[in-house]
Amino acid sequence: MARSGKRLNVDAETPGGALRSLGLFLLKVIPLLLALALLLAAFCFSRRRLYFDNPYFQLRQIDVIESENYSRLRVQTMLSEMGIEPGRHTLPRLPLHDIRQRLMLEPMLAEVEVRRIFPDRLQIRLGERRPVAILHFPSHSILPPMCLDRHGHVLPGNLLGSSRRLPIINHIPHTQNLKIGERTDNPSLLAVLHLLNQLATRPEGNNYDVFLVQINYNENQLALRLNQKSVFRQSAQVIFSMDQIIPGLERLKQIVRLRQQSGQTISFIDVSYEKNIPVRP
Repeated sequence: MARSGKRLNVDAETPGGALRSLGLFLLKVIPLLLALALLLAAFCFSRRRLYFDNPYFQLRQIDVIESENYSRLRVQTMLSEMGIEPGRHTLPRLPLHDIRQRLMLEPMLAEVEVRRIFPDRLQIRLGERRPVAILHFPSHSILPPMCLDRHGHVLPGNLLGSSRRLPIINHIPHTQNLKIGERTDNPSLLAVLHLLNQLATRPEGNNYDVFLVQINYNENQLALRLNQKSVFRQSAQVIFSMDQIIPGLERLKQIVRLRQQSGQTISFIDVSYEKNIPVRP
């Protein structure tokens, strides 16, 4: 019975020893935690005071690398509407992401670069989408003027420089789905863009000066009208099948080469045919 009582005494003393150990541990840790908290608070205060709110980093100048349709004044007006003006912010406080997102809402802009240049400058560089074709609508259409870039983005039709020798696309089906600022999924327009992009990149593309593309939706064809150049007479017509653009270009290249060698002209050619291709001088 004495042996059992001794064991009970030892067990009774164990909680008190644990509490003393915990107290000693807290006495050691709490000052360290307080020191770390003070250091963190001092760091945050210094960072805010010396970086975010430093008057030396006050925004004093906005540099805009202008593009054809976006002048320095136009961009600064958009920034002013966001509350971004010289003297109102420090550079670290500027919401660069929000500025870029606002400018990217402009349908004409393909790229926007926004940079802080310490100690006091904000620089904005703009890259515009380049139209490759003008969309033509019937006179009774309520759609505004539109252009297309090479990737199919629908652009406003009143861009500066947008009409310089660009081909016109007409007889466009399903025009009700076209919206400025969006990329078109119109199969006929995508076929036209595929053809125009091929002409712009192929070595022989310099032979073709296209001023009009007519979509024949029912026949699944594209009819090109060309200015006088190489072997082509003025307003020469070239017919393509919309689902045979590359083969059609290859057939056209071969026939143009033969006509150049023989000194003959072309006023009409239908390369939607694989054999016995009709050609008129």
